[in-house]
Amino acid sequence: MKKLLLMCSLCLLFLAACEEDLVIQESSNTVALSGSLPTEGIEGDTLDYGIVFLGPVSSSITVNYELTGALTEPGTATIPAGSASGTIRIPIPENTVLNPERRFFFLELTGTSGAGLSDRFTIETDTIDILDDPKVIAFENDTISVSEGIDIIGDTLNIPITISNNLDNEITLDYTISGSADENIDFELLGDNPLVIESDTSSATISFRIIDDVSLNDPSVRLNIELSALTTITGDTETSISTTMSNIVVEIMDDLKVIGFSRDSVDTLMISSQGNFLEELISSNELILDTEVNLTLDLPAGITSNSGSSTNFLVGQTSNQISLNANPDNFDEDNSVGSIEITSITDNGDSEISVSESNFRIIIQTGN
Repeated sequence: MKKLLLMCSLCLLFLAACEEDLVIQESSNTVALSGSLPTEGIEGDTLDYGIVFLGPVSSSITVNYELTGALTEPGTATIPAGSASGTIRIPIPENTVLNPERRFFFLELTGTSGAGLSDRFTIETDTIDILDDPKVIAFENDTISVSEGIDIIGDTLNIPITISNNLDNEITLDYTISGSADENIDFELLGDNPLVIESDTSSATISFRIIDDVSLNDPSVRLNIELSALTTITGDTETSISTTMSNIVVEIMDDLKVIGFSRDSVDTLMISSQGNFLEELISSNELILDTEVNLTLDLPAGITSNSGSSTNFLVGQTSNQISLNANPDNFDEDNSVGSIEITSITDNGDSEISVSESNFRIIIQTGN
């Protein structure tokens, strides 16, 4: 009985060895798909599928494949001499139709030159889905707030438009402009309406020049822009205007200039002797004046200005210095307290300019 069991064990070992040798022989000198196999592709993309040769490589190998389903073109790929792998590249055709139904295809290796196809490894893919590439046209934002002369480089406001995928063909995009902002008073349209957007692009721009006027808009005006109509080639159902981001509101704020002393109203200047000193006037937020203005100053006794009781703030300035003189002989009394104030402004019709309530105190020390 023991001899019988021993003989059976030897037979099993022999059969296992033979089976392993058969498996090795079967996998040698064959071709298979390898690596991570894409399961979907978007129109216009190219899908790469790796192929591998299982065995020693002495010369190049041509691999034949077929596509079935939505794609049917057969093709070939090459595993170069000296390499154990190659690539099958499958372009996904582009079209302009939004497909309501699922589309897919299969890839299968069908033969080779100088090798076989593996029985142990993959030579046919699972379902490969083809996805549409819809082109949805939209604004990046639904609201923008800008100030005249502050937020805009060169007074030009560029409003970006995004397209979810590159356009297959040139399109024409109409848009409407409405709102409380007046054309050629508050803004000027730069460019064309409708807007022509070229193929193979995924963005566009509507541009305006924001006019820095001198009127007060209390406190802003609005510009409403809506993408209203689209013209493309006949049969293009992939290109559309967004249903949620087709409108943008641009709020145009006044660039209010408030002129005042750089010295805060709680600051105190101590003067104890005769001499000159400088004080600075500034425009709020360093805004440049659009028109020249004249400021009337109220000076305490003993303080005079080189420019008299007024001073000018010129176009293009953001600050201005006034030269003041202290003369103790003209002070009202020892250790008196006074202040320098701007009492009025002549703005030449620029209602965006106003005067700050700021003034500063002067304590005049004489005698003690």
